[in-house]
Amino acid sequence: MIARIVPILLVVLALLGLVAYSQYRPVPNKVSGFIEAHDIRLGSRVGGRVAKVLVQEGQPVKRGDVLVELEPFDLLALERQAVAERAVRKAEYDRTMAGLRPEEIEQAKARFDQLQAKLELLEHGPRKQEIEAARAQQEVAVSTCKLAEQNYDRIRGLFLKGASTQEAMDRATEERQTTRHMLIVRQQQLSLLEAGTRDEEIAQARAQKEEARQAWEQAKTVRREDKEAAAAALEAAEAAVAALQARK
Repeated sequence: MIARIVPILLVVLALLGLVAYSQYRPVPNKVSGFIEAHDIRLGSRVGGRVAKVLVQEGQPVKRGDVLVELEPFDLLALERQAVAERAVRKAEYDRTMAGLRPEEIEQAKARFDQLQAKLELLEHGPRKQEIEAARAQQEVAVSTCKLAEQNYDRIRGLFLKGASTQEAMDRATEERQTTRHMLIVRQQQLSLLEAGTRDEEIAQARAQKEEARQAWEQAKTVRREDKEAAAAALEAAEAAVAALQARK
């Protein structure tokens, strides 16, 4: 009898334990309502086609993770252009800081010396020997012109009588015209020498000499403004390269 009652008591005790556990078990908090989520749309500061997608939909990410990679074709082209511009500015900067080459300075000095000599010639005017030489050349031109006139008259007389050819007549006419022109040139040269140098020619020569002197002085030294401009241009080119590289 006791053997039959013990299993029944065990079953009853188990049921009572389950009821007690269900009564004293902590109940989770429950609330009612709607859960809302915000969609986040990602964008890039530069345009381009997507080359690689490094995450999958729903995958958790943290700040700083690379999500996609773009094909930076335009960006690479701009970077190459900026690097080339930087090289040009660097060369200009180095050239400015170093100044002109010695041969360039000598060339500027030679130009100055040439114009200075020209000015001195104009200020002193033509020499006596030059005037005498020009006068002698004029006298030779007068004599040559007279001989050409005489030859022309002789050939023309023979031509009218039929004793000379048309070719001889043409040649005598050409020689007379040539000697007349040469006489005019010699007379004008002598007149210019006798008149001397005009004031406006001297003023022009002085201005050219001063311009050459300033160019020579500038060739010997590099101005502070030129150095600052070259440095600023190089700095701007380097900043452009850095900005493009930061966008990659």
